Amino acid sequence: MDEIYFSKIRPDFRNRDARGAMSDIEKLHKLLMSAFPDFGGQGRQKTNLLFRAETDGYIIASSTVKPDWSLLGPGFMVEGIKVLDLSTTQFAGADFAFRLVANPTYKKSGSKDVVPLREYYMQDFLDKYKMTKDPPTVLEWMERKANNSGFQIRQLSVVGLNYRPDGPSRRSINFKMYLFEGQLRVVDVPLFARTLKTGIGREKAFGCGLLSIAPARG
Repeated sequence: MDEIYFSKIRPDFRNRDARGAMSDIEKLHKLLMSAFPDFGGQGRQKTNLLFRAETDGYIIASSTVKPDWSLLGPGFMVEGIKVLDLSTTQFAGADFAFRLVANPTYKKSGSKDVVPLREYYMQDFLDKYKMTKDPPTVLEWMERKANNSGFQIRQLSVVGLNYRPDGPSRRSINFKMYLFEGQLRVVDVPLFARTLKTGIGREKAFGCGLLSIAPARG
């Protein structure tokens, strides 16, 4: 699996099925998985499907298996598929612009509890999660993820995004997504290639984790 297929998909919001999928992230995930009919219940892991709903209405998807987007139906138009060949791309020491929507979390020491991270912390947050000191901030989380993912962050901005699942399996809590954008430098090529394939962080079935890159300007 030395190739990653990056796809840009435009929903037709005049189409009822497209509107329904775009208003329910679980339904959208299921629909995107239909482009890989030869894979069973572990399809996302086997295809490494990652996706992100952009603020302009487009969907960006990546996978290590070639998708058949014609199976999505008439409500979606594929505007392009870019194939990234990991074996020939010159990553070592290269700078790239990047974008990532992620769900930063922290697992408390000696506990199975997962704590959602924030830009800063108030006492009521610490009380709610029974913590005596601040967990990492989302910026610190991103720095740690970068160090474990084969790259260094050169520039970084972060914006918080609110999200509540709307499907039939609605959760009792919100989870927080953040948009990270900036510039990175590759320092470990095999690790960075694996990160591009498998993504960063949790909630990948909810549109988190896809690290997209483009040539850095200047």
